Amino acid sequence: MMENNFSNDPYILRMDKMIGKINNNNFNVPIPNKPTSFENGTYQFPEDWDELSNDDLATLALRISGWRSFIGAELSRSESKRRLLRQKYEYSTEKLIVSNTPILLKKSGYIDKIPDNGEEISPQSSHRLGHVKTYEFGQAQLGLKIKQELVDLWEDVEHEETKISMLKNMREAFESHEEVLGREISRRQSELRSISKF
Repeated sequence: MMENNFSNDPYILRMDKMIGKINNNNFNVPIPNKPTSFENGTYQFPEDWDELSNDDLATLALRISGWRSFIGAELSRSESKRRLLRQKYEYSTEKLIVSNTPILLKKSGYIDKIPDNGEEISPQSSHRLGHVKTYEFGQAQLGLKIKQELVDLWEDVEHEETKISMLKNMREAFESHEEVLGREISRRQSELRSISKF
């Protein structure tokens, strides 16, 4: 098992602190609350404008606008969190590689001894270090070990990636519906103005 004690790493601590701020919205920026409409998680977009009164149309437009604003705020928060999670994952990967390359290569039989003179381990130096297995095998072993240690971190990144994709699709749907409703409201207002002239 490789050493992966990041709990006291200053950089990781700063990352976790920033992620905590995002989760708790500690940036003193007002964000919209989650709307209470569409409580069952679905809504029916009108198939016939004649079925909706002007008040019903305005109410639906207002609700969709509220959800679009909320989703936009959630998307912004998720994108910021995703960026930090990626940085945390990449930093952790690099740190594990740097701190464990000699140990892993020795355990895998890639080298007979670990240099103590600061010499960089490389394919070119492999013969002088007494390597008994190929460089490719050592790299494969290293990759497997690191992958096992970073699964949880990568799953956090993937979770946020999936959430962002879903939120973007939802935002596009709400924006499309908002645009269609806006056109219908404008059409009705134009009709009322025309009638009022007579």
